[in-house]
Amino acid sequence: MNIDSGFGKMKAKLFLKSAAGMLACILAQGIAAGAEYALHVQTCKPEALYAVGEKIVFSVMLTADGAPLPGQTVNYAITRNGRRDPVRGAITSAVTPASIATVMDNPGFALCAATFTAPTGQTVRGLAGAGAAPLEIKPGLELHDEFDRFWDAQKAALEKLPLEFSLEPVPAPAGYAGKVECFDIKVNCPGAKPVSGYLAKPVQTVKASLPAIVTYHGAGVRSAKIELACSWAEKGMLALDINAHGIANGQPPEFYDRLNTTDLKGYPHLNKGDREKCYFLGMFQRVYRSLQFIKKQPEWDGKCLVTRGSSQGGGQSIAAAGLDSQVTFCAALVPALCDHYGYLAGRANGWPRLIAVDQSGQPAQVDVVAAAKYFDGVNFAARIRAEAIFTAGLIDNTCCPSSVYSAYNCVPGRKAIFNNPRFGHHNPPEAEQAVDQAIDAHVWAMRARK
Repeated sequence: MNIDSGFGKMKAKLFLKSAAGMLACILAQGIAAGAEYALHVQTCKPEALYAVGEKIVFSVMLTADGAPLPGQTVNYAITRNGRRDPVRGAITSAVTPASIATVMDNPGFALCAATFTAPTGQTVRGLAGAGAAPLEIKPGLELHDEFDRFWDAQKAALEKLPLEFSLEPVPAPAGYAGKVECFDIKVNCPGAKPVSGYLAKPVQTVKASLPAIVTYHGAGVRSAKIELACSWAEKGMLALDINAHGIANGQPPEFYDRLNTTDLKGYPHLNKGDREKCYFLGMFQRVYRSLQFIKKQPEWDGKCLVTRGSSQGGGQSIAAAGLDSQVTFCAALVPALCDHYGYLAGRANGWPRLIAVDQSGQPAQVDVVAAAKYFDGVNFAARIRAEAIFTAGLIDNTCCPSSVYSAYNCVPGRKAIFNNPRFGHHNPPEAEQAVDQAIDAHVWAMRARK
């Protein structure tokens, strides 16, 4: 379900099984050997959104082979805003859904996790999330002039560095041959790691005619995606997909596996206590440099510039739009790198949880507390001048929905957010479709402008 504050209503369909159709199939005796168990957990509101102080009711149904299984103990834990102190309890399953009620006293999210231990020892889990006044969530910490001074200096250094790049033609993937041109690109950047990605554009392009899109990658170590760049180029865009680390593209899997276990092992936390050496400094420099590069391409129309990414890529997309006022549309799907200081507001920190907190909720490293603010999506989001669309998974334990909303609520302009009540840290097809439709609508609107 969807909160829309700018683009019109976008509804996410919920495909939850109804208990009503199962009642005729109740198991008469015991638990069948080899049965397939499932826990169906959902909220009393399909959109799973409530007011602060309003009762949130989770319904829980245990089934075996699709039929209600009564008389079993189901344990549950309700966690508020990803904290470590859940409210625990147990219910007895019945032929109708059992109810578990809770209340949120402050804006945020509650997660109900139900578990059942089958006779085989298998643990069956079910999850449902609910939000309370999420549009009122504020960041754990915002940074103002100091943030601007730091990043203005970084951008000034990038502007002074002469833009040098290579464009190596590569074959278009199957299905795109004859439609798009592809290039493996490298762009110089401070330090040893360049911008590295694939550029794609329609064949026989007219100068200054194409809207542009840059796409960014989630966590992990992998090549840029030539098929992704081609899919946007086929739509008539100048498209660039960059990998997150400035590494070579198109290498065998062993190449990336080796980096993941050596040089880039644990990269999100490398030098995280020093703003001048933090790994994300180089990543965000490459983000800004990728925009400098694509704006220098003769095919760019000079008007429309889109950024898009999911998870860590969503965090990069937010940073890109916050750093460059020429970005006109920012798409951030279940974005990471947001609300590193959520603990100050009684919430879990966003991925990668740069600031580790102890059992009492206090930070373990003072230097990290001082440095993380410069790489927090809430601060980049507050500086976005583009239109924006976000997605949030209400059962996402990686990029918890409160961290997503903390950044979304900072975006000052026209924006929309697509909630996924049933999903965790991924985007179902309807969410991807809603985001891409919003991008397409923006591109066509920009093309119509004189």
